[in-house]
Amino acid sequence: MGFARRLITLSRTEWSLLLRASFWIVVARLGLRLAGLPRLQAALAGGAVRSPMRHSPTEVAWAVHAAARRLPGTRCLARSLALHALLRREGHASELKLGVARGEGRDLLAHAWIECAGLAFEAEGAAGHAPFASRPSPQ
Repeated sequence: MGFARRLITLSRTEWSLLLRASFWIVVARLGLRLAGLPRLQAALAGGAVRSPMRHSPTEVAWAVHAAARRLPGTRCLARSLALHALLRREGHASELKLGVARGEGRDLLAHAWIECAGLAFEAEGAAGHAPFASRPSPQ
């Protein structure tokens, strides 16, 4: 099913989730540019945690992935930070993983992904990346 057709069939809560995912992607992209990762992560750690969970981690990941595909230039770190923040606000504990791998020659390749409920999200391209940092969501 194409994205336009999928949009027509979305429920009110799915629309809300997609809009919130778009918001958090924009916040993550701007925050990384203006404040840097440590300050942005501290700012994202605040905020209310919803209970009970309205959306599963898979549904939240779908929304972030769908929104990020339509916001050109959104890279793995911004997607992962947005997913991390939104999962927390949905009541899910998650962990931001940062990893590196050797590229060609002396190049280092970096990647960010999220682990939640035994699943890895935004992990495409993480194969071969050795995690060097892990940041759990505050409880």
